[in-house]
Formats: sequence, C-alpha cells, structure tokens
Amino acid sequence: MRILDEHNNELSENELDLEKGYFKRDKIVKAEHEAKPAVEGSGHYITVKEYENGGKDVQWVWDVEPQPAQEAWTEYEDIQRYILYTEEELKQREEEKKRNEQKEANKQKEMEQQINDLQKQLNDLMALIAQMQK
Repeated sequence: MRILDEHNNELSENELDLEKGYFKRDKIVKAEHEAKPAVEGSGHYITVKEYENGGKDVQWVWDVEPQPAQEAWTEYEDIQRYILYTEEELKQREEEKKRNEQKEANKQKEMEQQINDLQKQLNDLMALIAQMQK
C-alpha cells in the first residue's frame, strides 16, 4: 500500500517519523472511466460440415461480441495518509509521555518498596521461627 502525505506526495519508509506524524486510511481516485454504450454484436454463420444430400452443419461465429451498457465509474486506490501532528498535538503527546514515564517510575518504586517490606517480614518470621526452635 502506498503512503502519501497531505499534499499527495509519495513517501518512502525512511521519510516517516511516527513521533511527528501518524497514519490514516484513505482513498484516492485512480481513474475515471466513461460510460460505455451497449454493443449489439454481429456475426455470421460458417459451414462446419457439408453432406452429399446438400445439407450443412453450420455454426454462428461472432465478429463483434455483444456487450452490455456500462455506467461511468470511478476507480479508487486504498492508501495510507501520513499526517503530521500540529504543534499543540506534539506538546500534548510529550506531556502524556512524561506522565506515563512518571507513573511507570512510581509503580517501580512502589514495587521495590513492597519487595523490601516482604523481605523484612520474611526475615522477621525466620527470626521468630529460630527463637521458637531454641
């Protein structure tokens, strides 16, 4: 599938930066096809076999095949449209990224604290068991 920018310029993969823009499915006009009138068709008979009594086997052969009428139609091509983020969208994305990084750092600290607390509880239990065995 081709990738086009907002001005219908085709882009290659090395020209794309998903930090600065995004993809959107789109369609472009590939060709406009004109209406075609119906064609009746014409042909003739050919002799396939002749008999002694003057009889013949014949077959109809089309010189011009009949064609039904066809309405005008537009042919489309599916594409990916590369759209650059606005300055405001870039700022929002950066703020969201910072918030997510902060949330992740907080979760990491919280998990480390829980591990430390569990380790302390385990050590306390082991010390209690050791005292009970004396």
